[in-house]
Amino acid sequence: MTEVLEDIRTGYKESPLGLIPVDWEIKSIRNISEVSAGGTPSTKVPQYWNGEIPWMNSGEINLRRVRSVEGRITEEGLNNSSTRLFDQGTVFMALAGQGKTRGKVAMAEIDTCTNQSLAGIYNLKNVSNEFLFQNLESRYAEIRKMSTGDGGRGGLNLSIINSIKLALPPLPEQQKIAEILSTVDDKIEAIEERIKQTQELKKGLMQRLLTKGIGHTKFKDSALGQIPESWEIVKLRDIGQLIGGYAFKSKHFNDKKIGFQVIRMSNVQPYGLELNKSPVYLEKVSDSEKRFLLKKGDVIITLTGTIGKTDYGNVAYIETTNELLLNQRVAKFQCYKDIANSRFIFYLFNYPLFRNQFFEQGRGGTGNQANVGKGGFESIKIFLPSIKEQSEIANILNVVESKIEVLLEKKSTYQELKKGLMQQLLNGKKRVKL
Repeated sequence: MTEVLEDIRTGYKESPLGLIPVDWEIKSIRNISEVSAGGTPSTKVPQYWNGEIPWMNSGEINLRRVRSVEGRITEEGLNNSSTRLFDQGTVFMALAGQGKTRGKVAMAEIDTCTNQSLAGIYNLKNVSNEFLFQNLESRYAEIRKMSTGDGGRGGLNLSIINSIKLALPPLPEQQKIAEILSTVDDKIEAIEERIKQTQELKKGLMQRLLTKGIGHTKFKDSALGQIPESWEIVKLRDIGQLIGGYAFKSKHFNDKKIGFQVIRMSNVQPYGLELNKSPVYLEKVSDSEKRFLLKKGDVIITLTGTIGKTDYGNVAYIETTNELLLNQRVAKFQCYKDIANSRFIFYLFNYPLFRNQFFEQGRGGTGNQANVGKGGFESIKIFLPSIKEQSEIANILNVVESKIEVLLEKKSTYQELKKGLMQQLLNGKKRVKL
């Protein structure tokens, strides 16, 4: 990143996109490229499908760098539909999508067709396709606001895309800016690959350690499958107790980060505890309410939610010594320390053997609403190694999990770096040395 040299304090001019360097130009996409949407061959004609030509659907815009796609069409399908074959280097933009898809962009690193919900920007004139990609990606929120229609039903169209204005430096500067930003992209992508590999390692270790244990040679059949001979089958009530949260009054909540943070369902995500997600606090709690304070080492779980969704059954291990209060619909499982290791139980609560039983207990709710009660929860069966082996298994998994956390933090650091570079480089606040 050392090529970013100096703050430009003079030599700016006014433009429709704000102050830009005097040697930069403002051009609309229609002035520097062609724009076309894709199409879909008829699904009623088998001869149009399962050929050799890549065909990209709108969900694959999330790939960012399109190196392969799932869909394939035939030459006949290409010739008898409105789709077209876009060349490598085309910048795609999603036209529709009620979620986060609309307005997202991707760069084609292969030749591919697309469906009608994607537009290709191609045949660029004196503009770097990588610069264009980085520029449009940085303006995602702005572009979504250009959509026609209301709210989630809105959509982009070719006319809107053609009208998007760009602040363009000379081509060599575009290429240098694009090189810097794509270098950070490469770093983020490499970290993501390491995260993926480490998560697969953790998954494999959990599968082995939570069923085979450490160093066992003799196994036995049990109600939960084959387990080491020395392990027991117990119910959760035999090793601890479930303690529900409290219905703290929302009218007393504040978002000033003063006092005790109230841990609600929204704070317990599938990946663990998210303290920064809509945090609310209570400035004071009574002596009787202090029994709902969480301690380091507590295992918490969400007990209610919607069947088929990921808003219940989420588990977190409390690492922090911050003053945290347990709200209703979230409970903590308090282990009997001489029998169960709480971190081992945390990993077990994330394992299919436990989760299948948990979700089965939740089916007793009304309609599609799930609710797991104390009695049903504590009746769930698990296998239990010795307390010593539990601790050893938990330590192994924790080492791998710590590596994932370090990588996630590293990824976040590079994402923030890139965000700052985009804000400085794509509008000329800082210039690069050529």
